[in-house]
Amino acid sequence: MLKPLLCFAFCLLLLGRLHGQSTYNQIAKDTIIQVPGFLGAMYLLDGKKLNLSVMDWFMTDYPEARDKIRVAVLTDQVSIVGYTFGGLFCLTGLLFHREDPELGNSLLKMGAAGIGAGITFQVISSSFQKKAVRYYNQEIQSIYKSHTGAVNLKISSQSLGVEIKFN
Repeated sequence: MLKPLLCFAFCLLLLGRLHGQSTYNQIAKDTIIQVPGFLGAMYLLDGKKLNLSVMDWFMTDYPEARDKIRVAVLTDQVSIVGYTFGGLFCLTGLLFHREDPELGNSLLKMGAAGIGAGITFQVISSSFQKKAVRYYNQEIQSIYKSHTGAVNLKISSQSLGVEIKFN
């Protein structure tokens, strides 16, 4: 009789240390969710995709996040310029390569440098975007974190669950 009682008491002590994965309903209301993708990440707010300009608008009241997102917007624009000029120089280099191979090769090199700069600035932009989202989410979570611990009972048509929160 003593062993099951000690085991039960030990399990109750460990219950306070258990952490579950946050579901979408438990995340703060205005938190931006990052979904990793193939060439970068997709950012969602209430299930809707966000682009850089919308994120910039949402972050106007949070100075650290706004600074980071402004740098992300600027480097994204510079990467678009790099891709554009790189593509134009590559195409021009391919067109001139038969008539003047030396000019065609130098234009191709300049185009490759432009495309490389575009890729570099795109990586920098995504890094600053990720930092901005992290700063924004920290600010939002600090605002919405004023609730206290409680025991909640959730009953829905899909499942029955008991949620115990300790703060």
